[in-house]
Amino acid sequence: MQITHHRHTQDDDVPFDLWLRRELHMLFDAVADEPIPPDLVRLVEQGPEDWRVREPCLPR
Repeated sequence: MQITHHRHTQDDDVPFDLWLRRELHMLFDAVADEPIPPDLVRLVEQGPEDWRVREPCLPR
C-alpha cells in the first residue's frame, strides 16, 4: 500500500474560502448593520482615561 501526500496549495482553499465568506455574511451581516449604541460610541470617543469604573459592580 502506497500513501501519497497532497501538497497543500492556495488554490485548494478557494472553494472553502468562498463558502466561508458566504456563510459568515449570511450569519452576521444583519448584526454588523445594527446601529452602535450611543453609550458605546461615547465610551470609545472618550478614550481609555474615562474607562475606569466609577462604582464597583458587585454581584447581588
